[in-house]
Amino acid sequence: MDIHIDIRRTLSPAEFGPEALLAKYTGTIYRSLPHRVVGRARAYVVPIEQARDHGHQALDFLDVDGDVWPYHVLLSRREAGAFSAAVNRILGTDEVFNQNLLIIDRVDILPRYRGHDYGLQAMHLMLTHLSLGCRLAAIKPYPLQLEVPGAMGVDRSWHQRLQLERFTLTPSQAMRKLRSHYACLGFAPVPSTDFMVRDLEDGYLMNWDNIASAQRDGVQEID
Repeated sequence: MDIHIDIRRTLSPAEFGPEALLAKYTGTIYRSLPHRVVGRARAYVVPIEQARDHGHQALDFLDVDGDVWPYHVLLSRREAGAFSAAVNRILGTDEVFNQNLLIIDRVDILPRYRGHDYGLQAMHLMLTHLSLGCRLAAIKPYPLQLEVPGAMGVDRSWHQRLQLERFTLTPSQAMRKLRSHYACLGFAPVPSTDFMVRDLEDGYLMNWDNIASAQRDGVQEID
């Protein structure tokens, strides 16, 4: 692998409220040799089980942050402590005993470093180091060229550096590419939603060489 990530998180007492339980990780992606900034990443560990122990219901807990709230569609509204039926079908089970989520929210790669698997490597590292204790990893494939500057917590100067106008695929083409791209990490689309998920019941044990091989065999790098 060619990159590493400098990740930061602020810790607060649990008594501060549900916001303190939500683990938000922001990081800078570096190329190892030579040492260069190639992008940024953002992820959340959503400890629904811990929040429940503190008296917070899952849907109320997800509602504390606008970045994680959209993922409420992965949870069942009929049965507390359960994922949706569509997610359960992907997991191959009718019930789960752990709803903790790892959400990989953003991976941005600067223009000169695109096409070298750095985005996929960053996701691989976050899955490797942040997935402990989580039953499900989730992502929302979204062509970044469609987002509004200043939205989604991205500062305008960084947005300008990304030069997203360089992407020429149509939204539907870009979405198909992204879904195929993330499938290399074991993510599967959740029907009737914009999300993809990966089962973490046995942990995340994928080998980077195998991922890179799968990517070369049929997926063009899309960051």
